[in-house]
Amino acid sequence: TTSGNTAQEGGGIYNTGQATVNNSPITGNTASQFGGGIVNSGSASLNNSTVSGNSAPNGGGIFSASGAVLNLNNAAIASNTQSNLEFGSLSANGPVPLVTFTDPLTSFTANLRLVDNTLFTGGNFNLSSPGNLTLSGNGTINTGGGNFSLQAVGDVILNTGVVTNGGAVSLIGDTDNNGQGRVEVNQFIFTNGNSPGAGGAITLQGASVDSPGILVRDFTLGSGGAPIALTGRSVNGPGISLTGFASIDSGGGSVILNGNSRNGPGISLTSGDGSSGNVITSNGGNVSLTSNNSILVAGRLNTSG
Repeated sequence: TTSGNTAQEGGGIYNTGQATVNNSPITGNTASQFGGGIVNSGSASLNNSTVSGNSAPNGGGIFSASGAVLNLNNAAIASNTQSNLEFGSLSANGPVPLVTFTDPLTSFTANLRLVDNTLFTGGNFNLSSPGNLTLSGNGTINTGGGNFSLQAVGDVILNTGVVTNGGAVSLIGDTDNNGQGRVEVNQFIFTNGNSPGAGGAITLQGASVDSPGILVRDFTLGSGGAPIALTGRSVNGPGISLTGFASIDSGGGSVILNGNSRNGPGISLTSGDGSSGNVITSNGGNVSLTSNNSILVAGRLNTSG
């Protein structure tokens, strides 16, 4: 256990080389500047460990510096003050921090504070949880061509913008197929590549009892020519729901929506892009809407190439 320590940087642990933490809680530590629980400037791995109840102005739980490598294996990071996890010097022109998340112990809120509004991961960003999973931040995650994946037994909620430059995006709730793991998207997702048709596929899958299995609010899912596939189911709500200004733009790729609901519409598309009014734009790509129940479309479907 590492607890009750105070420092300017790295209240609990200050790592500049290689560090491995196994089966240990890091709690109740304080830093006056960076990393209440941990400052990582090298390579750090947390295995079966918890980082909670720490505080700092920057990275209350963990502050991982530019170029550092952070591996979280069965590690819970939660309830730290200011932010759970923060990265430093996030610039496309400098070294990028690399982070790998695997199976947090409990429902997980990443709560990233994105310095300079963008987190450049330099590769794949994969996060999974045996509970609910929420990813929040005040900017954009850019994988630079890598894939972006969030998976949870429970709900998956994305409150941070995602840009992949050709990498695929996968948001999967209800991985145990128990009917209680919805997917909610409250920011944009763009997988467009560097040339026409070079985008990454977007896949959303979720299920719920009273809420939509998949809910997209106000923002655009854009794939740059790759397929976009949404599969949602609900007992009392829509299987798939797009609201506000939410829209889908496949850039020539296919759009496949498969929504099912016992007591509500299988698919509810009541939104539209703020400029065009289109709820789906496929630029010549095939559009398929499939449901066991009603399909409600209030926005425009534009399939012209």
